[in-house]
Amino acid sequence: MYQDKAMLLVEALRSGEYPQSRCALCFVEQYDDDRPAGFCCLGVACEVAIKNGVPVEVTVSGATKSYDHQSGYMPHRVVDFFGFQDDHGGTRDRQRVLGEHSSLAEANDHRVSFADIANYIEANYANL
Repeated sequence: MYQDKAMLLVEALRSGEYPQSRCALCFVEQYDDDRPAGFCCLGVACEVAIKNGVPVEVTVSGATKSYDHQSGYMPHRVVDFFGFQDDHGGTRDRQRVLGEHSSLAEANDHRVSFADIANYIEANYANL
């Protein structure tokens, strides 16, 4: 992951601008009792990429926002913008994320806070 782009994502995750949800890049409204309106950390990455000029098609279907027709993982344009290893925030060396998760997406879906995810990205961006 490119350092300058990683720091854009870290800043956004720490900003308080994006409420956290899970199991989709973004829910525009509450999906159920366990999935409120908000973003996965990778949905925040999509929003940051768009704010930085990456041409991503955004659509809404029901409660879910999609980016280039993707609602679960980052589209390729976003992966390329950040220099991520893959579309779900896995590590280059297949080490666990935050001790027990296979990717940033999994950490987010298991309720790891944006603050902890931001700290992880800041310290380990070169391995993402």
